Amino acid sequence: MIIWRALAGILAAFHGLNGLKMVLDPAGWYASVPGIEHTGPFNGHFVPDIGFAFLTAAVGLGVWALRPQAGAAWVIMGALWPALHGIFHIVGLGHHVPEGLALFTDLAGVIATSLLGALIAFIAFRQERSAGC
Repeated sequence: MIIWRALAGILAAFHGLNGLKMVLDPAGWYASVPGIEHTGPFNGHFVPDIGFAFLTAAVGLGVWALRPQAGAAWVIMGALWPALHGIFHIVGLGHHVPEGLALFTDLAGVIATSLLGALIAFIAFRQERSAGC
């Protein structure tokens, strides 16, 4: 289970740093993400809103990574927003496939991280259920 906790901790850091950048420097975050201009113009209110969602996800993943005895609900809640975000991006690929670095950003930065979080949450839930908690 230690590997899943470590991965949850890495995801927590990834989502936390991303969320902090979105909240503290929304325009800088927008300018640094390849291909994001294809999703619409910069919105100085919307970017921090999403940043807070990522910070919340980071808390859930981080709590479980540090204290799994707190319960799988933490990691499930931490993985939920990124999973929904990833599904939204998968659906979006059906409408428009970005090219180059923007495709890599979408696949690695959004979809893969959301799938990994969902897998960790599933494993944590199954382990908790099998332990009879």
